[in-house]
Amino acid sequence: ESVLFVPKLPEEVFRWNGPPRTLDYYTKRYGVSKTVYVEDLKKEMADRSAATVYTLKGLNTDSGLTTALIPDMAKLFCNKENDGKMSVKHDDEALHPVLAESRVFKTKREIDFMRMCCRVTSQAHVYVMRHVKPGMSEIQVETMFKAFCGMYGGARHMAYTCICASGSNGSILHYGHAGRPNDRVLTKDDIVVFDMGGEYHGYATDITTSFPISGKFTKEQAQVHSAVQDAQKSVMSQLKPGVSWLEMHRVAERTILKHLLEMGVLKGGSVEELMKHDMASLFMPHGLG
Repeated sequence: ESVLFVPKLPEEVFRWNGPPRTLDYYTKRYGVSKTVYVEDLKKEMADRSAATVYTLKGLNTDSGLTTALIPDMAKLFCNKENDGKMSVKHDDEALHPVLAESRVFKTKREIDFMRMCCRVTSQAHVYVMRHVKPGMSEIQVETMFKAFCGMYGGARHMAYTCICASGSNGSILHYGHAGRPNDRVLTKDDIVVFDMGGEYHGYATDITTSFPISGKFTKEQAQVHSAVQDAQKSVMSQLKPGVSWLEMHRVAERTILKHLLEMGVLKGGSVEELMKHDMASLFMPHGLG
């Protein structure tokens, strides 16, 4: 059985937000057994004779940050008659590993949602490729992509800030942020890096395309593109259960170094010698993803 808790909004916000949804709406919308107001959480726990409250707290191994404890947890379950101590047991260790593991496994319907979102995002990229042209600004490209996702896929939100990088902006990993807000004008000689993904019902996509605005690669542009494509194919050919993700990253690095030597960008030394000096990270400073 699952119970969803939602806040009970004061009447003064109705004129701004409109009338609130009913509890029955949330029950049907999110497929839970029951919906209760947050203000009745303590009573609901008491009615169920709950002995333990599990809250989310754990280490994010990517960022190194720890999820925060719910600030009002102590207030919700403190018992004034018991010297202000928690009236139920509080466990903030058990839930995080269980929830992290459960997110790995998707139901058939979840997979359908993910496929739907990927299809819309992919089609939006194709639409942009067909309509982008010199003289446009990067923000126009971003707007085009967002409009397609919303109009034809019902994806109101983006999974992350759109990266619409042209020319040398393509070397900035997270271009498109507030300090560099997709504001350059595209020229006919540009290679663009469009890293954009729609979000559909909470399921995110992440697709990157790179192509020449003119529609045709120069010799040097084609060489760089081929190097990246070869690295991708090399990794995909070796992917299988049990392989180390770090080793797959090294496969990509070795492939790119091989091409850079052939192109004359790097001179002298073997691929393995360059690997020892971490030269690949100068050209691929991000992780394989």
